[in-house]
Formats: sequence, structure tokens, C-alpha cells
Amino acid sequence: MRKLFILFFILNLAATGFAQVKVQNLLTENKPNPISVDALNPRFSWQIDGSGRRAVMQTAFELTVRSAKNKHEVWKTGKIMSEQSMYIAYAGEPLKSGQEYTWQVRV
Repeated sequence: MRKLFILFFILNLAATGFAQVKVQNLLTENKPNPISVDALNPRFSWQIDGSGRRAVMQTAFELTVRSAKNKHEVWKTGKIMSEQSMYIAYAGEPLKSGQEYTWQVRV
């Protein structure tokens, strides 16, 4: 029983040490949650939070844009090996005026 407890403690400690970074300050055309965007190819930006860890860097990202109404995927970059996290230009099918879209990024 004691060995099991020690093993659980070590695994828990290891899992905490490898926790993922958080993505924060998501912006569309330099605005958080804009009501409207007048750009044909809006640009997306974000920051990563390493929670006080040193030398945390982004090595890749994947950005997805969806219709807010029916969750239909409008554009997906696929995995891009890049440290860039500012001004990623939309390159999908033309966005419709008056329609709401959401986006997410994985790093």
C-alpha cells in the first residue's frame, strides 16, 4: 500500500511538472471580442502564459475559425511550425457580412 501511495505521489508530481501552457489575450485585429471587423482577412494574435516557468516558447500553432451559428469549420491552418503569435492573417473562404465567427488556437 505504501509503495502504491509513493508511486501515485511521484506520478502526480510529474504530471504537474509537465502541465501545458495557457493561451491568453486572444485578439482579432488587435481587439478582444470585437463586435465587427471591417477587414476581409482579419489578423489573429495571442500570448502564451508559462505560469512563472522560465524559457517557455511556442514552437507551433493550429488556428481554427468556425461559424458561431452552426459551429461549421470555416478555416483551419493545420499544424504550423512557427513561433509567430501575432498578426496571423485569415486565409479561408470569404467571411460573410453580419455573421458571427469564433476562433481558437492550439499551441
